[in-house]
Amino acid sequence: MRFRKIAMRTLQLVILGSILAVFAACSGSYDDPASDTRSSYYAADSAEPALVSQNDLKRWIDRGYYTDNNRKVVIIDATHTAPAKYIPGAVRPPIIDELKEWGMGRSDGPVLNLGNQVLDGAAMDQILQYAGIDLDTVVVFTSNGWATANLGNQSIRAWWTFYYWGFAKASLKLLDGGNDGFRAEFGEGVMTNYARVPQPSKFSVRDLPGNRIDRARAAFGDVLSGAADGAYERREQIIINTQGYTTDNLNSNCYGGANGAAPCYNGSGAFTGLVGGALLLNTSPGMAVFGTQKNGLYGTYYIFKGPGDANPVKLVDYNSGYDVLARKPDLGTRIITYCGNGQSGSMPWFYLVNILGYSNAALYDGGNSEWLNLPAYRYDNGTGMPITDYVSSAPVATRTYLKWDAAKNRFRSVKDNSIAARIVPYNDGPFYGWMGIGWDTSRYSDYVSFPVVPVTYLAVDPDYKGSGREIHEADKMYQKSKPSDDGAFSGGGGGAGGC
Repeated sequence: MRFRKIAMRTLQLVILGSILAVFAACSGSYDDPASDTRSSYYAADSAEPALVSQNDLKRWIDRGYYTDNNRKVVIIDATHTAPAKYIPGAVRPPIIDELKEWGMGRSDGPVLNLGNQVLDGAAMDQILQYAGIDLDTVVVFTSNGWATANLGNQSIRAWWTFYYWGFAKASLKLLDGGNDGFRAEFGEGVMTNYARVPQPSKFSVRDLPGNRIDRARAAFGDVLSGAADGAYERREQIIINTQGYTTDNLNSNCYGGANGAAPCYNGSGAFTGLVGGALLLNTSPGMAVFGTQKNGLYGTYYIFKGPGDANPVKLVDYNSGYDVLARKPDLGTRIITYCGNGQSGSMPWFYLVNILGYSNAALYDGGNSEWLNLPAYRYDNGTGMPITDYVSSAPVATRTYLKWDAAKNRFRSVKDNSIAARIVPYNDGPFYGWMGIGWDTSRYSDYVSFPVVPVTYLAVDPDYKGSGREIHEADKMYQKSKPSDDGAFSGGGGGAGGC
């Protein structure tokens, strides 16, 4: 085990050294498309809707997969499990079947998050090149799941992924209503049994003139900093947990109990709780909140509500009643959405950015699967042996919830101080020493409880002392590396054209 840790750390240092060497040779900002000299690529973004209707897509298909202004159209079916039926001409890159709902295992530094993080440059390039996408392509994302209020989040997560890497909004479309809407409007007979295998391209994310890496994604280090300095508590920034709640007070996997009981969450974490200062919104099932049902010729499906809908979207905190949209925050306010693995959190993000116009909204794709697995503390049962989660079988109304008391340098509880006193730091294992480094998330969380023992399926680097933003830095360096042979901007200098 010790050898593995040393080997992992050595590999990280080698990779980091290589990245820093490349960075030293490069110059210029690459974070904001608006600052790029080739910003004409993004000029139409403010006027272009992110949604495309079923009728408009059908017309583009009938035109030979070209838009009304003669831009090539590629339809990507982003459904996690390959569907039985496809929209005519839809493409399904094989790598999608290898990914966990448009996420992959990556690390922002202190911990390897298995399967939830944004796709890296190499994975993106596989998708782009298989699908025949280039700079002038309009990419339409679709998926199953729009026939019920449980929207197919995969197509939204895919849209976010392309947006993150720097595709112009004018080049990205989400099919409003997805596969279910297409079937409902045009009948089962129009659907096909097979995805199309297109003519491949050599296009790469390196060929894009900019990116939205820092804007569209909240890195682990960013989220921890906001919680630690109280930015979310003060509402200087807003962070929203979107996993919903249940009123079943005997349900151990819940966010809200009966009779005003405190929220709880006993998921697959080494402890449970919310990011400190986070708002808790019931946004599940998604389209019950963000959409409205539409009647097609052959069935019903859901589409997104517009900004002036008669039954407007409400984003109200379950605990305090704080209504995000009623407060009308400035459109540049940093608003972060998150969930368990970056799926349901992508829907409110899309609504905020593309329906309401919030330019600085971000998705924390690590979510609870990352945050809830980084405590420097554990519950001490007095025997040193693992125990059953001391709250999992208790009704919500009788559970004990803890919060870090910085003044007393300990966790406190309003119900049972003896339990709070038995929350102790790890003295061995992968989390040992994290208090001094500052990566402990349990001290920066609300409604904390500590089940059993630390999880063992995450690869943790207890010696990590970076910024917690390694994915951002790695992706920027990837885009600054040598572009593909037929890159649209090769020979330009700066930006995607190289260093």
